Amino acid sequence: MVRGHPAHFALATKHENPELDLVVIEHGRYTIVEKWFREAARIAYATDPRR
Repeated sequence: MVRGHPAHFALATKHENPELDLVVIEHGRYTIVEKWFREAARIAYATDPRR
């Protein structure tokens, strides 16, 4: 799930930034977020080594 999408990242729970991160799913010790804000999303896609 994390590496299947260039804008998904795993963070420690409660470390997400609501201005930049959209919570995809929460687990006990980590949260998977999607970088959705313009510049954060652009950087995530542009630096994805699989593209």
